[in-house]
Amino acid sequence: MGKLISDASDKIRMVQFTGSCEVAERIAADTNGKVRVEDAGFDWKLIGPDYDPSWSDYVAWQCDEDAYNASGQKCSAQSILFVHKNWEQDLLPKLKQLAERRKLENLSIGPVLTWNNDQMFNHINSLLEIPGATCLFGGQSLNLITFQKSMVL
Repeated sequence: MGKLISDASDKIRMVQFTGSCEVAERIAADTNGKVRVEDAGFDWKLIGPDYDPSWSDYVAWQCDEDAYNASGQKCSAQSILFVHKNWEQDLLPKLKQLAERRKLENLSIGPVLTWNNDQMFNHINSLLEIPGATCLFGGQSLNLITFQKSMVL
């Protein structure tokens, strides 16, 4: 793989990589920094300036799937999304519409079992302090949600 990346480095726009620091540093050097390295399961997505309206539906769908497929309980779940201003007016409303269709009732999103409401809102509020950050949907606690307990025989 190293030779393939090195030989094609002038044609590569971006490399997605998960693995050791040593290999990540080599890929970064070979591609002049055009590498996206998974950071302990905190998967970032960057939507760059090369806006093409013919791709916006697909990009919105893929962002939604990457964040919420399997209720986000996968090692490659998108944790944060950065969108270049060229995409903003077209992409953000589509992302909002796709995310709003997800409900506990239809199992298109699952409950969070390890964080309580206070912890989640503290995290959301800290992210909203980033200049330009927006909460597109949700942002309210789910109160009085109950789930039927499993019966084990």
